[in-house]
Amino acid sequence: MVVVLVMALIPPVPVGAMDRTSAVVSAGAQHVMAVKADGSLWGWGENSDGQLGDGTSVMGKVVTSPKKIMTNVKAVSAGGGVSAIIKTDNSLWMCGNGEYGAIGDGTTKVRATPVKVMDNVASVTTSGTNAFAIKTDGTLWGWGRNSDGMVGNGTTDNTGKNPILKPVKIMDGVASVSMGELGVNMAIKTDGSLWAWGNNGYYGLYGNGTRENKFTPVKVMEDVAFVSAGRYHAAVIKKDGSLWAWGDIGFLAQYTTVRESYTPVKILDNADADFIYSEYWYIAMIKKDKSLWLLGRDEAFGDKKQFEKIMDDVAVFDRGLGAKVVLKTDGSLWTWGGNIYGAIGDGKRTIVKWEGTGMAMREVVVEDHDRYSPYNVMKDVMRPPVPLTPIDTASGWAKESINKAVAAGFVPADLQDNYRRNITRGEFCRMAVTYIEARTEITIGAYLSEKGLSVDSSAFTDTQDVNILSAHALGIVSGKGNNAFAPNGPITREEAAVMLRNLQRALGHSVADFPGAGFDDSGKISVWAVEAVGYTNANGIMGGIGDNIFDPRGTYTREQAIITFLRIFEK
Repeated sequence: MVVVLVMALIPPVPVGAMDRTSAVVSAGAQHVMAVKADGSLWGWGENSDGQLGDGTSVMGKVVTSPKKIMTNVKAVSAGGGVSAIIKTDNSLWMCGNGEYGAIGDGTTKVRATPVKVMDNVASVTTSGTNAFAIKTDGTLWGWGRNSDGMVGNGTTDNTGKNPILKPVKIMDGVASVSMGELGVNMAIKTDGSLWAWGNNGYYGLYGNGTRENKFTPVKVMEDVAFVSAGRYHAAVIKKDGSLWAWGDIGFLAQYTTVRESYTPVKILDNADADFIYSEYWYIAMIKKDKSLWLLGRDEAFGDKKQFEKIMDDVAVFDRGLGAKVVLKTDGSLWTWGGNIYGAIGDGKRTIVKWEGTGMAMREVVVEDHDRYSPYNVMKDVMRPPVPLTPIDTASGWAKESINKAVAAGFVPADLQDNYRRNITRGEFCRMAVTYIEARTEITIGAYLSEKGLSVDSSAFTDTQDVNILSAHALGIVSGKGNNAFAPNGPITREEAAVMLRNLQRALGHSVADFPGAGFDDSGKISVWAVEAVGYTNANGIMGGIGDNIFDPRGTYTREQAIITFLRIFEK
């Protein structure tokens, strides 16, 4: 097959201009990075700028098959010529082309081996020219190119020759960040408000009705759950499930008659989605049932004039200038698309040559190794970390701790709301399993296998939930009698103390015997819970409710559960 492209029709692409929020899988401009379940980081594709972090940096260097880079990694973000890596201790490391200061180490050098940039990082986003990190305390930090004030620290550099070389603090209380391809950047704060800054000259992508650049974040709208800042348009999913877009949105003609707007336009009343990705005239959505839907032009799936379902069981979607990547819920990683730089990872690359001169120059494919359907490049990829979400339903005293816990990755997504609601027995088991997986960096199945244990599907007559059965196999929880578990039942404070102590035992920690906790109402604590209450109190995991009262049969809420888990985590 010979493919001919006319040079004059190809739009200029800035260096690494993609939205690359850290995840377990990330597609850069022409390279892909993935974190496996054992915490090892793998990369493939273009490596001219040392963006794979394997210690080499050679012009034209291409790695066509996954290559192991380093260990003890929990998340990665790949941009154009740059990669950002978060290790399991929450330290941030970066490698690649530092020309625009995007490495953040105070230089503009190429770093072919990852260098440490900062500590206590929950998530990171890099484009190749800029980077933003959200620390575990919810503060947002930025660095890199600042020609249009895209760093957001109140300054600008019209020459583009004086980038911000080290991280500078931008704002507090940030949950997520999205970087647009032409220099507009957006952040969702923990209260659900959306903010924008940087280059607003293209299609008014702030969404505030203007095309005026701002060098510090300006508020755009409220109640936002997810945002994607694309090249020519931006899109958000609001907390009520509705989908909104603005900028050049003529490609959404099936859903709106508006072709260009500087303010948000409602596209769908309920997208039923957790994730959206926008780029050029293209949108991908992952719905709550984990199905992937596309709208726009795709090499493999054709021209979609409206949202169409592509595949099921999708956990992560990302795309670079060449390859697109999908991580499925079973841990398998799939790629398809352009393969000039080996970003498919199948050991091959498309070979091209240039013919003609001047405006008549054209690129001709000599060997076509592009993929027109998904290719399974890897198995056993790590489960995606749970993103920060707005915490406006939490008590004021709990919000900071909840942010830390969510950033640590052990709060299931469906428990990141209604924080004052009593946690159920089934929900506790789900959090316990997520906590164990976050702590051990392996699946609960693998952990049980290491312990020589297995779930008993006949343990309870009222549930087959694998999280409950796994927690039961580890001795964390037991039933309520008559082979029933009561998964939707509440948990008392004394029951919580027992479960938390058992969780420590399940993780192999030494748990000393404690005769009692010395509360004024100790006589009300059930005999089977006395030692557990003493243990959790003595170790700062679970104290009283005030006035030296434990209240053993009091309620145990989601936010209280999250905080007690966090106390264990921090120990």
